[in-house]
Amino acid sequence: MLDLKTIMLGYIITSALTVLFITMLWRQNRSHYDGLGFWVAAFLLQMLGFMVLLLRVSIPKSLSIMLSNLMIVGGEWLLLVGLERFVGKPRRQWHNVVLLSGLIVFLAYFTYWRPALPARIILISAVLVAVTFQCADLLLRRVDKSIASVTRDSGIVFIMLTIVSLVRIAFTVFESWTPEIDFFHMTVLQVLVVLAFQMLGIALTFTLVMMVTSRLRIEGEELERERRTAEMFLRRSEERLSAVFRASPIGISLTRFPDGRIEEANDAFLRLMGFERGEVLGYRTTELAIWENLEERDEVLGMTRELGGVRDREVRFRRKPGETIDALISTEFIEASEERYILSVVSDITHRKRQELALAKALGEKESLLRELQHRIKNSLVMISSLIGLEANRSGVEPVMAALKEVKFRVNSVANLYTILYQTGNITEVALEEYLMRIVGSLEGSYLSGHGNVSIETRLEQMTVDDRDAAALGLILNELLTNSLKYAFPDGRAGRIEVTLRREAGGLVLTVGDNGVGLPGGFDPARSGGLGLELVRMLVSQLHGTFEYRRGEQGVSFTVRAELGNRG
Repeated sequence: MLDLKTIMLGYIITSALTVLFITMLWRQNRSHYDGLGFWVAAFLLQMLGFMVLLLRVSIPKSLSIMLSNLMIVGGEWLLLVGLERFVGKPRRQWHNVVLLSGLIVFLAYFTYWRPALPARIILISAVLVAVTFQCADLLLRRVDKSIASVTRDSGIVFIMLTIVSLVRIAFTVFESWTPEIDFFHMTVLQVLVVLAFQMLGIALTFTLVMMVTSRLRIEGEELERERRTAEMFLRRSEERLSAVFRASPIGISLTRFPDGRIEEANDAFLRLMGFERGEVLGYRTTELAIWENLEERDEVLGMTRELGGVRDREVRFRRKPGETIDALISTEFIEASEERYILSVVSDITHRKRQELALAKALGEKESLLRELQHRIKNSLVMISSLIGLEANRSGVEPVMAALKEVKFRVNSVANLYTILYQTGNITEVALEEYLMRIVGSLEGSYLSGHGNVSIETRLEQMTVDDRDAAALGLILNELLTNSLKYAFPDGRAGRIEVTLRREAGGLVLTVGDNGVGLPGGFDPARSGGLGLELVRMLVSQLHGTFEYRRGEQGVSFTVRAELGNRG
């Protein structure tokens, strides 16, 4: 007859070896996989359960029954939890908690209140069926396809454990039991079932170890494939970059830091500097004497060291034939083969610089010609104004003198514009407030000389306009201010004229107003008037502006609004 105590002792020994192997497995792979610690706890708890069961002669029987069975079943549950974590399929364990709670209640009932070994065997076996079947389902069905082949053997062992537990239930149901029989005096079939559990436990340990090692092997092979793929892509990338490096039309060189020896240079760099490849590689730039000014080299190197690189710094290089070229250089630190290098990109701008110098020279000549032309136009206008004045004085006819005087003022207003352009050196833009003040001063000196009873007040905002708009606005001011000076204050009447210039969204507003006698009844400046107002309307249209007037209790005001820079 088989001795169950001997079998249990062997079970404890094999469990101890299992704990040893699983512990070694955990120590070697705990950083790779989760859940292995639960495996150690599971097998250790089951081993302690068998020890408590074997020590029944030394501790109370009921305590031995409760502790040993709970440890064995609890160890199986911990193994399930560890397996779920190992395959990455953890889930809530509330159903197993309920199952173990029910086990405790019924196990206590059939141990303390109504002791019955068959009932306890059926109860423990049923719970083991539930837990081992979950393990088998996890490893055979729920696991990802990528590791299904790895977990299959352990899943089969759990199926066999489930079957053995079911067989044990069947044996227990159909066998005859005497009241005095206990765990260590069970039938041969029950002992064989325990022995089957021991053999399957050994097989499970083996398959678990193989499961971990097989997964390590598969993942190692996958990592190796990924490494080879990465190396292939890296090699292809390096080949493409090398092709781009060599074929680039811009000169590129790679120098080692900090000794400055040239490690690589593309064909464009060699052509730019006039060297052969063998004359450059392994040499310092100072040895090749390609820097026209070594201070520029030190500045570029210093900025690269402090800022990590420079962008489009203009320098001068000396080619091997001896000629000097202008170039733009950009640098940047790069890491390669655990060494630091300076990547330099050099482009020849000698032709561009020559074009810029030629363009600047041509522009300077053009500006000089324009200034000379403006000076001559100004002189011509001054001469014309003087001639008109002479003719006015010689005519002796009052209407002719008045008409020529107005023409003279119009010519003077344009002459003032060219005077300002020549004096400032700006050939296209005019400070409008300064130009209008000159016109006001000229008219004030001519019309109000010796007449202190009329004053002109100005409020002019500073603004700059192009010469064409300035000429039009100057003539407009000349006509409006001349009208006020001639007609607003007859017979020596005292009064005030206001000239204002202010900005407005998109343009400006010019207003000339007086507190004189006002306009004659029925007179509409928008439809009637002499040459002066007709000239104003024409100039306002040229500016794409509007011309308005307003009668007051005393005098009248004229307003011009212009959208500057909006002419075709």
